Amino acid sequence: MRKQRVKTAVFLLLFPLIGRCAALAPDALSVFRQPDVPGALYEKVEHGVPLTLPDVVILARAGVSRGAIVDYLYSFGRHFRLTPADVWELRQEGVSADLIDYMTSPPAHPSPFGF
Repeated sequence: MRKQRVKTAVFLLLFPLIGRCAALAPDALSVFRQPDVPGALYEKVEHGVPLTLPDVVILARAGVSRGAIVDYLYSFGRHFRLTPADVWELRQEGVSADLIDYMTSPPAHPSPFGF
């Protein structure tokens, strides 16, 4: 009985992560293949690695659509705790206001990793 409870608990803890571990579909991934997106950043996206603030700036400046960036951040549960200085810097770097708004909104499904 105890083993079954442990198995159930492990499943319930890991289940929300299963969807985030999947790689992007090829058609969704192709949106990130832009001439100004560095190969290392494209590989991060290809393997589902969480993006950093500089990554978001590079993608936005490279012409990757706001929708594609938001979809990626959402599908992997990535949200940011932005300071006013972060928001100012993102604006200065040309990141759209609606993308910044998404990044500052509370997560729809909290990440178990705290980011």
